[in-house]
Amino acid sequence: MLFPKAAVCAALLFVSIGSNLMAGMEDVVISEIHYHPVTTEDLEFIELWNTGTVPVNMQGAQISDAIEYTFGSVTLQPDERTVVCSDRTQFLNFYTPRFPNIADSLAPGAFLNRLNNAEETVQFLAANGDLIQSVFYQDLTPWPNRADGAGSSLEWIHDGPRSTDSSTHWRASYLVHGSPGESGLERRIPVALNELLTHTDLPLEDAIELINLSDSPIPLDGWYLTDSINELNRFQIPVGTTLQPNGFQVFYELAFNFTNPSIPFALSSAFGDRLLLVATDSSGEPLQFVDDVEFGATQNGVSYGRFPDGVGTWSRLKDLSFGTDVRAGDDPAALSVFRTGAGAPNTAPLVGPVYIKEIHYNPVESGAEYVTLFNEAEFPVALYEAGARTNTWSLQNAVQFVFPQEVVMQSKETVVVASETPEAFRARYDISENIRVFGPFEGALNNAGEILELVKPDPPQTTGDQIGFVPQIILETIEYQPFAPWPTQPDGLGGSLHRTGTFASPGSHTQWSAGFPTFDVDTDSDGVPDSWEIWYGLNPASSLDATLDTDQDRASSLEEYLAGSDPTDSASVLQFTPSVSFSANTLNGEFLRRSDRSYILESTTGFNSGSSWSTALEINATQPEFHGPLPWDGAEIEIPWTSTSAPLFLRIREIDSATNQ
Repeated sequence: MLFPKAAVCAALLFVSIGSNLMAGMEDVVISEIHYHPVTTEDLEFIELWNTGTVPVNMQGAQISDAIEYTFGSVTLQPDERTVVCSDRTQFLNFYTPRFPNIADSLAPGAFLNRLNNAEETVQFLAANGDLIQSVFYQDLTPWPNRADGAGSSLEWIHDGPRSTDSSTHWRASYLVHGSPGESGLERRIPVALNELLTHTDLPLEDAIELINLSDSPIPLDGWYLTDSINELNRFQIPVGTTLQPNGFQVFYELAFNFTNPSIPFALSSAFGDRLLLVATDSSGEPLQFVDDVEFGATQNGVSYGRFPDGVGTWSRLKDLSFGTDVRAGDDPAALSVFRTGAGAPNTAPLVGPVYIKEIHYNPVESGAEYVTLFNEAEFPVALYEAGARTNTWSLQNAVQFVFPQEVVMQSKETVVVASETPEAFRARYDISENIRVFGPFEGALNNAGEILELVKPDPPQTTGDQIGFVPQIILETIEYQPFAPWPTQPDGLGGSLHRTGTFASPGSHTQWSAGFPTFDVDTDSDGVPDSWEIWYGLNPASSLDATLDTDQDRASSLEEYLAGSDPTDSASVLQFTPSVSFSANTLNGEFLRRSDRSYILESTTGFNSGSSWSTALEINATQPEFHGPLPWDGAEIEIPWTSTSAPLFLRIREIDSATNQ
């Protein structure tokens, strides 16, 4: 049996509300933490925000643990923010030119001690000592590292649930040096990094594409592109550069590396890199982080971009879209043509042919964690580098598993990577030798959400100081979550995550649905798997509920499971409703069925043990097979029959997709 694992969070926060707090105190939240200023620690600050609808008397409330501060006579109005700083004089000198009214938001005095640059706990206490909020931040991934001395503060993302229990609820501020006393989240300039090309041979070179997401022109004069958070001024965009409405702008390596008069740079294809776009003020000082992307190793001639343009998640793209037809392998002399590209809409992501198909991260007690891969191609795919066969594919991040040597996935094959040995997994689920199982993987799939990556090796480096180094190319990154908008049923409620699309970004929740695990056990041996019973509120330890008819549609739980219908919905049941039309000499009717399954309607005129059944109609599936609940739809049926004919008996038979029988 599987021992249930505890959810592990990268960051902790809990909220405890006392019984005699001052009115509205529970609505005050820590909304910004500037723990590692880029200039001096004297500019550290913490911002609190009254998210409620009534004024809050802050007299005697405290910020403690990391630093020490007690509020005096301060009343925080609804939607008002107050800032507590480490050095009042330096803070006002630095921030007043940026925020002229900052003094109105600054609490009296200053806090004692300093915020740790690596990790720290910040507590907010009511005057009576009751804990309102406790935030434990870190400077390590998945916490935003731009807040660690690179110019940003930590800002609470307040457009989601009122919770700050993990790094997912915090972001690095867009504004350089943060936004004390104000909400900085809505100050984003509508320009984005859109497509990058970082691994090139002639006639290609590194390229960076920007997109204007607005209907107005945006001057880029003096802005910076840089691959270093410590040197934001590496490449300054030339004066006179304007990004046209909904338009594109491409900068080539010729500009930001070969002829760059400031600090030349190129984007690393072997180790991955980071690129930042920084807007400046009228004096040329960095003002706002407009966009920021980190990426891993990349394939030669394959770009990395957003889909949809400017707003989607980052992934490998099917084709280059910098504005010319020049591609890898063309005549090296075509470089001059490639550099003329002014940008274009991105293509769809490059997905597969091998991709992650199912993630079972929180199985029921009788189950085991697993991940499946699927090869959608019409040809075999080797899970190793052709020129260095010992370098094989892997799963990384949430779990770690390196595939054995010489593994080749056949066309349309599914393989399993399990949390236990293949022998234990086969015994648990009683699956055939035809399904290949690998494992065990190291680590565990976090029930609280985690990042899972499918990685393949690039050819080893042959030049420079890194001869023999093997770049690891991330084919797809999936950051699943146990809460909406991700499906919640896979979080221990009988389901697993199933890939339902391959043409949009694989990491998007829109590409995943909740379904029944492909592999399951039947503890009570009643013919109904445990996960299915838990999904629908039945008891996997009792065989009695297999005969139940919960929704009174005359189908038992076992029959509903076999039909793929919902035992709690009487409208979801395998049935044929006939109606007779004498004028047309046909029998008409509607057949309720699953749209991912195929059926045969058979007929006979003699209903006995020796009756011969013939096919009256074939009803084909209208969508791919899915291991989960689907809405039942109707298929119109017409078969020849007259009222003077012999009695007609009908039956519906589902066709097995594997055997076509």
